[in-house]
Amino acid sequence: MQITVANQILRLNLDSERGQGGTLVRLSDGLEASFNSSDCLPHLLEGMIGRRAWLAHKDQIVATLATLDLCA
Repeated sequence: MQITVANQILRLNLDSERGQGGTLVRLSDGLEASFNSSDCLPHLLEGMIGRRAWLAHKDQIVATLATLDLCA
């Protein structure tokens, strides 16, 4: 799944074997980070896109994440 926020495109790869975890990749520079809990994902996203973009788009991002089944 790809998430576009402000000027950043992020790819979210969920790891179905581990359950709630996965990898987040910022496509502009290939920066990659792993997470092992859906609770960590919003914090990781904030770090990837920057504080200002997070504050401006937080509601949209959280709504998008709510549509995903991150606990499968």
